[in-house]
Amino acid sequence: MKVAPSVIVNDGDTLVGAACAGLGLAYMLEDLAAPALKDGGLVEVLADWCPRFPGYHAFYSSRRQPTRAFSLFLESLRQGADRES
Repeated sequence: MKVAPSVIVNDGDTLVGAACAGLGLAYMLEDLAAPALKDGGLVEVLADWCPRFPGYHAFYSSRRQPTRAFSLFLESLRQGADRES
């Protein structure tokens, strides 16, 4: 079934808020939904269709010198992964 979205956002907190307000289903990272799932504000649906993944992945060309901003971004992902393990 093809459904046209009625709300489009580019901010995770806004997406969680819209779902908690009952505006419909929302497809988001589990990390964003975790607090609302825990307190009952959200309920997971279609769990069989939501693949789990072990973490974030970054693909980038090894032939180019990364910018300072990109290097800092990668470092923050690595630190986040270290805290979770």
